[in-house]
Amino acid sequence: MNAPAFFLIKFSILFFVLSATGCSTPKYSAEAEKQLYALHGDIDKKLTEWQGEAPKKSDNPNLCENGNYNLIVPSNSMPIPQVSLVSGGEQKGDKDKSFYENIDSGFQVTETLMQAGAPQYDSRQISLKIYGVKTLLDRVKITRARCTPEAEYYQAQRDLISTLMANLYMYSDTIKNINSDSK
Repeated sequence: MNAPAFFLIKFSILFFVLSATGCSTPKYSAEAEKQLYALHGDIDKKLTEWQGEAPKKSDNPNLCENGNYNLIVPSNSMPIPQVSLVSGGEQKGDKDKSFYENIDSGFQVTETLMQAGAPQYDSRQISLKIYGVKTLLDRVKITRARCTPEAEYYQAQRDLISTLMANLYMYSDTIKNINSDSK
């Protein structure tokens, strides 16, 4: 049996089981996908702007040390901590505050839209990815308030955030495909 036929059989069985047990597929939200792309664009634009303004290591010997920070992922039995980009912590000026407020509220809306109708496991995975992005942004906020990161720091953060956002895009795209296939 070739791979596409095997996949089709597995998908058909899964679809039958979900239908027979009364489970429904998660609902696709075009608004959530639109919001997700807008948030990623805003984040990447701001990090790119800061990267362009950042001094090179050779230009400033007083740059901050880029420590290794571990992102602690809560286990399945632990609740996912809420990360607020606007409360607590230090910020570097009102311009940054407005950026963080926009991103924070945008993620609240996006998370709510993406979780609407999502199974519990998927809902948790969505929250974990958003938690990861917000934790990285919170670390950037704290680092910028304490010292002057070099350009490479911002590039590393952009790469990490893009990876997490790509996971959210793939989930959204999968739900869109499942919903269009089941019609």
